[in-house]
Formats: sequence, structure tokens, C-alpha cells
Amino acid sequence: MSPNRIEPPHFRADIEGIRALAVSLVLLFHARVPGFSGGFVGVDVFFALSGYLITWRLVNEVQRTGGIDLAGFYARRIRRLLPALAVVLLASGIAAVVLLAPAEQLRLARGWLSSALYLSNIDFALQSPDYHGADAAAHPLLHTWSLSVEEQFYVVWPWLLLVGLGAASRHRSPSRRRLILALGAVASASFVLSLGLSTTIGGWAFFSSPTRAWQFAAGALAVLIPVATGTRRHAWGGWLGLGLLAVATAWLSRRTVYPGVAALIPIAGTVLILRAGAARPASWLSELLSLRPVQAVGAWSYSWYLWHWPVLVFAESLGADSLLDRLVAVSLSLVPAITSYYWIEQPIRASRWWVERPRRAIGLAMACAVGAFVGVGA
Repeated sequence: MSPNRIEPPHFRADIEGIRALAVSLVLLFHARVPGFSGGFVGVDVFFALSGYLITWRLVNEVQRTGGIDLAGFYARRIRRLLPALAVVLLASGIAAVVLLAPAEQLRLARGWLSSALYLSNIDFALQSPDYHGADAAAHPLLHTWSLSVEEQFYVVWPWLLLVGLGAASRHRSPSRRRLILALGAVASASFVLSLGLSTTIGGWAFFSSPTRAWQFAAGALAVLIPVATGTRRHAWGGWLGLGLLAVATAWLSRRTVYPGVAALIPIAGTVLILRAGAARPASWLSELLSLRPVQAVGAWSYSWYLWHWPVLVFAESLGADSLLDRLVAVSLSLVPAITSYYWIEQPIRASRWWVERPRRAIGLAMACAVGAFVGVGA
């Protein structure tokens, strides 16, 4: 590796706080709370954060071992993401049988299958040219599009890092500088594609992985480019980043051409906050993001994101459509989210039975895919 080695991955409390901020923006947007018309940018925050964390972990692994344990990496992602999603899909299917008309059940079945296979972003791009349209917004599994984008990112990213670092070649030593250039090229190509499609076929621009790759790459570059310590510059940058997220949340809306140029605002904000948290001394913003209640929401963020949307959609199908009703539905969705976190997510992630044999997690993913096909067919 180059002389400027990245530090080993460690727990950063401020990152849990960023997760809490991101999921809060999405929830308030979906509940249609005034002042949060651009809260959908919370998903962009998650994308940049994923690029940051996954790149941090994988590049450090190359620094230590000279390569990436791909089976172990994919198994960790499966243990982290799939069990909770499987429970939400099962619960949504049962609720659909009880609450939805047969035609709506058939529509859900297609989304159920594509979500289980982490292809729902492609499915929704084919079905719904507008994420904010009435047809898409009434789908209980619409929110799984972002999970599909993330999973597709996880499939490709380790290979891209190996090639970019030069670790895939026996004739070249790993180089962080080469990786930065490679990711810069990926980000540039993806952003240009996003700009082009945003004004022509907006559904594909919004839902597809290639038009979102630059957001993951931005997060990756945030961890690869060294952060100066002993200065308050990055601390002020963190507050600027928070301000950019506030501007995006209040200013953007369903009418905004997105992602396009507008997506630069939340991504720049996220990068600034991430880099402020990596600098020393720690900023007041990092301290704020590290408060215990914020940490709790950050820990529950994945489960809460999974549960809130189907609960909200099914509640609205029963006539709960006032602002208070929506806020109650989103709040109540925290109950299954917390239950899922402590009884499903955490036990499976920590179980030695799963951890010691990565192939078991990969086998679980394959079994779920087969089960999804059989369930929909039945």
C-alpha cells in the first residue's frame, strides 16, 4: 500500500448518529410532515455512508492480508441484511392477504419476489417512471428499491476495489492513489449518466445502480483521502455539511428533477460530516451525533426503515390518512423494528454457528431466493 495507510476500522459513534439522521429524514418525508419535502435524501446519505464504511473495511483488509475474503464479506452482508428483510416480506405478504384486494395482492406478489432477489429497483424502474407517483407510493414494498441498490453495490464493490488497488494482479503492489483515480473515474461516469437520465427517463435515473454508483464512490473517496488533524477546519466543515442536509430537506421536493445536480447537495453534506467525525480533535457536531438516544435510533435504523413503510401504507389503506395518523403509524412501526433488531438481527449477526461458516449464510440466501419463487408461484 501507499505510505498513507488508512487506520483500522473501529466503532465511530458519530456514524450511528448519521444513520439516525438519515432514517429520521426518510420517515418524516414518508409521513408527509411539512418542512421535510426533501427528506428522501436520507437514502442518499445511506448510500454515501455505505461507500465509506465498506471501502474502509475492505481496503484495510487488503492492507493487512493482501486480499479480500470474498466469501466472508458476502456472508456478513447476508447475515446483516437478509433475515430482517425476510421477516418484513413475510409479514407484508400476510397483511396483503387480509387487507388488499386480489388485484393488489398480485401486484404485491411481483414486488415481493423482486425484493427477495434484491432486484426491486429494476422492477420499479420498469413499472413506475416516477418514485413519487401515486401508483408507486401505494406499494408496500416500494422502499426496498434502495436495499436492492445497496446489495448490487455490495456484489460489485469488492471486485472494483481489488482491481483499483492493483491487488488482483501479482505484478503490482496495492496502491491507494491508483484506487482513488479509479473511483474518481467511476464517480464521474456515473454522475454524467445520472445527469443524462434524470431529464429523459427519470425512473431509471432514480432507481438504477449505475446512476447511484457515484454516491457510493463519494463516500469511498471520503475515507481514502487523508483527513488533516489538529485543525478546526473539518469541524466547521461538519456543520456546513449538516446545513447542506437541512437545505436539501427543506428545499427539494417531489417536483425536483432527481437525482441530477440536486443530489450533490446531500452527498456533499454527508461527506463533510463523515470527514469531520474522522478529524481530531472531535467537533461538537460529533459529540451531538454520539448522544445515547441518537445512538439508539442509529442502531435501529435498518429495521425501522424496513418496517415503517409497509406499516404506513397498510394504515393508509384502512383510511388513516391525516398527519397525526401517519405519525402514529410511523411511531408504532418502531415496535416491530426494535423487536426485529434484538430478536433477529443481532442474534444472527453474533451467532458463532453463522459466523464460523460463511457458506451457511450464502446457503440461506439461496434458500430464500428459491422460497420466494415457490411462494409467489403458489
